[in-house]
Amino acid sequence: MNKEKILSKMHITIEALPEYAHPKEFYDDEQDIKHVCELHKETDWGWCTVKVTAKWNDIEESEYLGACSYESEEDFIKNSGYFEDMKREAIACLFATIQKIESDMY
Repeated sequence: MNKEKILSKMHITIEALPEYAHPKEFYDDEQDIKHVCELHKETDWGWCTVKVTAKWNDIEESEYLGACSYESEEDFIKNSGYFEDMKREAIACLFATIQKIESDMY
């Protein structure tokens, strides 16, 4: 497996998916709950589950993080501290999947 070649053709995507739990399950302070609910009215990133996906050809692996509240995708990427770890984990899982496919072929 040529990791550099795969990395050069890999696509990383990030999505804000619906979060079905209510913010009150994660926040104690009423002001925080109100803020998250208001932010969610403005943007999908206000209350969501974040999905980071590494894709190469038709193979993809994703990492998820629930109960997130951010102003935007950019806010999540720059300020959460989670994006790089999620991306790294998705890429590692993608490499493991590719390696398993290759080993199953021989």
